[in-house]
Amino acid sequence: REGPEPRDALHREGGVRVVLSSTRCHLSSPPVALKALTLLCAIAWDHDQRVAIGQEGGVDVVLTMMLTHPRNLQIQISGCGCLHALSWNADNKQHIAYGIEPQKHPAGFSGGGRITGAKIVVDAMRTHWQSKELQEQGCAVLAIVSYFVDAYKLAIQEAHGIQAVVTAMQRHTGEEAIQAQACLALWSLSSMTPPTTSPDLAADKLKAEQAQNQRQETLMEAGGAEALVSVMEAHRTSPDVVERACRVMVNLSFNSGDRARLLFSSGAIRALCSVLHEHSNSAQVCQQAAAALKNLAASLNMSTDKKVWLSGLVE
Repeated sequence: REGPEPRDALHREGGVRVVLSSTRCHLSSPPVALKALTLLCAIAWDHDQRVAIGQEGGVDVVLTMMLTHPRNLQIQISGCGCLHALSWNADNKQHIAYGIEPQKHPAGFSGGGRITGAKIVVDAMRTHWQSKELQEQGCAVLAIVSYFVDAYKLAIQEAHGIQAVVTAMQRHTGEEAIQAQACLALWSLSSMTPPTTSPDLAADKLKAEQAQNQRQETLMEAGGAEALVSVMEAHRTSPDVVERACRVMVNLSFNSGDRARLLFSSGAIRALCSVLHEHSNSAQVCQQAAAALKNLAASLNMSTDKKVWLSGLVE
């Protein structure tokens, strides 16, 4: 049965502990792994359940199942879906970001060192690049895990997660759900969380800005400018997609002549003006599009004559 009562009963009777314990004993069995992931994914959207799953070591179990069955598409989809739900808890999110310690690697696994959850998700996205559902779930995990914690953004960057998200956008241009999650992930990854308490606040802020710049450069090198413009054109009627794409452009165009020029040459001004026309009744969308145009104009003026961007606006 569905609903809160069965979930509450599962929690009261220690069902999460039993499910995870049984799953650990049969990690090599695809049917067991898939059934366990399906159950965990179904209950992990409940706050108390996701906390219980995390406290019982459920994040390790999910990551280990994905690591054990990398070629099983359904296990990878269910695993990413479960991680997405679990990552709405701060402790779980940290565990996903930092991953599995060497002593917890599945039997027969040859890799050494800690394996981050970001790497496991990115590997799944690369292996199953044709699966729309997997790409959507993978982007969703990276979006939530990276949100508001720069250390987790670094883990994703080191796992080549930025490139994986851009690739998903390029290969599935027509899929609105994928684009919405991908743009959300890129917005989070291209943002910075300023340090608020530190013995040397100025130095730490400078480090955070440098790290953000590196992530933004990685995004541009992966073809992010062209991907964003293509998505804004393909989904110009979708307020969710275009607003999130505009948010990414706001970040990328801020205080960088080089990135602004690349966005300009990719058709960003044309795309942003189209968004303003298409969504003139949406204050939220227009606010982000206008902010992106403002940043583009300011950054282009660092190294380019004003007529360049002004002609783009007029056209």
